[in-house]
Formats: sequence, C-alpha cells, structure tokens
Amino acid sequence: LMMDQGVVAVYGIAASDVPAYAIGEVVSGRRSVLDLGGRRHAATVATIDGDPAGRLVLGRHGRPFSAEEICLLRGLARVLELSLRALQTTESEQRYARENDRLLDFLHQRQRLFEQLTDVQRAIARRAPLNQIFDTVTVSLRGLLDVDMCSLNLIDRNDPTRGSMIAFTGIPVETAARLQHLPLAAAGVSGLAILGDEMTMVTDYATSPIAMPPMSARRLASVMAAPVHENGVVVGSL
Repeated sequence: LMMDQGVVAVYGIAASDVPAYAIGEVVSGRRSVLDLGGRRHAATVATIDGDPAGRLVLGRHGRPFSAEEICLLRGLARVLELSLRALQTTESEQRYARENDRLLDFLHQRQRLFEQLTDVQRAIARRAPLNQIFDTVTVSLRGLLDVDMCSLNLIDRNDPTRGSMIAFTGIPVETAARLQHLPLAAAGVSGLAILGDEMTMVTDYATSPIAMPPMSARRLASVMAAPVHENGVVVGSL
C-alpha cells in the first residue's frame, strides 16, 4: 500500500525488502513485472482516491492476473476507499461530539454506514453472486436510512430506454414483477433520476402526477431516487 509516494504497509515480504522504485514504476504504468527474491512476479495496481490518495499494488508468482481478478481488485479498492472516508468522517465527528452532544446522532449514523459498507465488502470479497450483493446493498440502505422500502433499478443493456427493478426490499414480489422492462419516461421517480442524472424527490407522493399505481398502493408519503453510475455513466438508480 503506497501513500504520498511512500510504502506504508506490506504483506508477504519484509518491509526492508520492498523494491520501492520498482513498485513506483508499476504504479506509473511503466512496469508490469516485479523481481522479488529471485523470482518474477506479475504485478497489478488499483487506485484508492482520497486525501491522501493511495495505490494498492499486488504481485503474484506463477501466473498473471486475469481480467476478472483485476476487476475484483478495483471493486475492493473502491469499497476500501469508501470505508476509509467513513472512518475519517467518524473520527472527525468524534472530536466535534465532545463539544456538542447533538453531533452524537451523526456519529452513530456514520458508524452504521461503515458497518453496512463492511457487509458489502465482505460479500464482494467472498465473490458472492451479483444478485446477492445487490440485495445486500438494498437491505443495508433501507436499514441505514430507516425507510419502508428500497430498490435498485438498472437500465436494460439491450434497450437503454427501459429499466427494471433488479433488487428490492419492503416491496411485495408481485408488485416488483409489474415494474420490469418499463420505459424510463414512465418509471416515476426512478426514471427521472436516471434521465436527469440527478437526485429526484417527491414530498407528496399520493398526489404526484408521476406516482406509479403499483407504488401508490403502498401508501408512500414521499419518495426519492439517486442515480447510480458505472465509470461516470448513469446505469440505474436507487
């Protein structure tokens, strides 16, 4: 693990044996192989954004990393990044909480956020099926925000004008079945969040012109949706 151009943590070799210069070349993209202990190791790297930014470098003797493993590494690095941000926020709020008791509520919420992120990280690390990871996200978000329902909706890759609810909690299965392959323009708050690429909120859902009948039957007071991105491109909504 590199931070501020220096190696801050190692596993698998002694800290004194870390070839800092060679690892720096791996990070910069000028090298994909490391010589360690007389053996050649395939090397790959993932970025951890933040302040300070970091690089997670992995080496393996015997065979190169597959595309699936590199994708998994990047996903784990992203979760680690979010977890570090949550920890930094928690530490900052702990200092403020000593000055103002009202900040304790925010501290508890951030702690819950960290716990939920950890659950998602574990699911990724175990290589759980994608639908199980999606279910973990929706269940975690429902508990974190203390809401009655939560769903993850994704754009249809074969028809980007339509979307489907692919993970949900707090919604009957028969209701979710009616919300598959819908035109985004007719998908209520979820569709607007995707089409506008912005947070969308309806505070009086019962009287809203974009309320969807299957969801109105749930007697929801208010609904909000946020766009979900993949590599900067909107692919769905929560």
